[in-house]
Amino acid sequence: MTRRFLVRWALSLLAVAPFARVRLFAQVRSLDEVDRATLGAVAKVALPSPLGDEGVETVVQGFLRWIGGYRAGAEMSPGYGVPRLRRTPDLDISSYRPQLQALREGTDRGDSAAVNARIQDSLEAAGIEALPSRPDGRHVVADLLSYYLGSSEARDLCYQAAIRRHTCPGLAGMDERPAPLGSA
Repeated sequence: MTRRFLVRWALSLLAVAPFARVRLFAQVRSLDEVDRATLGAVAKVALPSPLGDEGVETVVQGFLRWIGGYRAGAEMSPGYGVPRLRRTPDLDISSYRPQLQALREGTDRGDSAAVNARIQDSLEAAGIEALPSRPDGRHVVADLLSYYLGSSEARDLCYQAAIRRHTCPGLAGMDERPAPLGSA
């Protein structure tokens, strides 16, 4: 065996090695402080205004916890009548940083109209035509909105009633209408 043959053999092994698993450990799992602040400023414009500053901050912190704890390959509920097991797909948030940097310029002046225009331009540039059913890593604002709109709080705000979709209140009171928001 010659050294040349050994080097070629080793390189051919590297060419077919499964490096997809290594990529999962190297993926970005969180944002730095500057990007978090930008996300908070963008969220004040993108999320519904009745949430107020405290509600927006709660949604942003929940979203950041969600992306930090997201794990690809976790088992998902198959759904009613679907016999196959489903797993969560990869979520690559590496595009969030450049998107937030592009959005940052309008947020430092506090001009919500400028931030709104930047958000719309950024979504168009990313080719986002509809919100994903769950965050998919294509655009930070679309993912934030997708995260929020899938929540019980968004449904309650939309219908102005304490529906509490993702809670289990039990059978007592199932025949009654949900209480209006603020009285529950």
